[in-house]
Amino acid sequence: MPARPLRGATRPAGAALAVSALLLLSACSSPGTAERAAPSASASATAAPEVPEVPEVPEVPEVPEVPTAPTAVPEQVTGPDGSVPARERPTLAPAAQGEPVDVAGDDGAAFSVALEDLRVVDVAAEGPGEVSGRGVALTVAVRNGSSGPLSLTGFAVTADTGPEAVPAVAAGGGEPLPASVAAGEVQRGTYVFLLDDPGARSVRALVTLSAELPVVVLQGRIAE
Repeated sequence: MPARPLRGATRPAGAALAVSALLLLSACSSPGTAERAAPSASASATAAPEVPEVPEVPEVPEVPEVPTAPTAVPEQVTGPDGSVPARERPTLAPAAQGEPVDVAGDDGAAFSVALEDLRVVDVAAEGPGEVSGRGVALTVAVRNGSSGPLSLTGFAVTADTGPEAVPAVAAGGGEPLPASVAAGEVQRGTYVFLLDDPGARSVRALVTLSAELPVVVLQGRIAE
C-alpha cells in the first residue's frame, strides 16, 4: 500500500510563503515612508524666517563753513611825514573877556564858559627844565545850567599870544577847576602860562570841556 504524504508537512511551506510575502511588502513600502518623512524635515528647515539685512546708515553730509563777513577797518589818514593828525573838532566863534559862551551837549545839557580875569604874573622856575619870566594868569568860569552834574575829567586849557598865535607854555602856580560842577553851580579855575613874547598884549585861551563838545575860544588883552 503506497504511503500518503503528510498534510502537516505542507503547512510550514505555505506559512513560510506567507511570511516571505509579508516581508516583501514591508520592504517595498519602507522607501515610501522614508520619502514621505524627508519632505517634512525639509519643510521644517525652510520654515525658519530669514534674518533681514541691517540697512546701511547713510553718511551725514558735512556742514559747509559759513564765511565770516570781513570787519570794515576805517582807513587811517596820515600826514606827509607819516604822522597821524589829530581829529579836527568844531571851534566856536571867539568871545571877548567877560562874555559867557553857551555850549549845548548832545543830550540837551546847557553849559557856559567865560574868561573872567586876565592878569600879568611873574613865573618862577621850580624844577628842572622850567623857565622863569613874564607870564599871564587866566581865570576861567564854568557854569552848569543842566539838571545833572557836569564832569570835567576831560577839561583842558591852552593859550597862545599875538596875531600869529604863538603857543604859551603852561606853568605851575594855578588853581585848576574841580573834577565836576554840580547842577546850577559855577566853578572857577586859574591857569598860568609863560609868555614866549614878553611884549605880547593879546591872549587867546582855548577851552575844552570834553572830547564830545566844541572848543571854546576866549580872547583877552593884557593892560599896558
